[in-house]
Amino acid sequence: MNQPTNSQLRQLRSHATKLKARLAIGRAGLTDACVAQVRHALQHASLLKVRVGAHDRDAIDEIGAKLAEQVPCVLVSRVGFVLTVFSPGPNNPLAEPDSDPDSHPD
Repeated sequence: MNQPTNSQLRQLRSHATKLKARLAIGRAGLTDACVAQVRHALQHASLLKVRVGAHDRDAIDEIGAKLAEQVPCVLVSRVGFVLTVFSPGPNNPLAEPDSDPDSHPD
């Protein structure tokens, strides 16, 4: 999967602030059923938040990396116990950055 640019990631993080975590990964960790649920949810919404039940930052990061590899999707961010993932579909491709004249170039 193509990695979004920094400006596209910033735009995705901005859109994600309005979302609530729709799925949860429990103590059992990343199972095949969890991966299937994330795949299914990403078919309907290209941006998704997933709550992780691990108590260790390293474990959450590892689950995020495995999730991005197995689904496949892009890990946009991790804030606390919540991962934000993105997968452009045929009906919801990666949006181009806003061409706002007031925006500052990177």
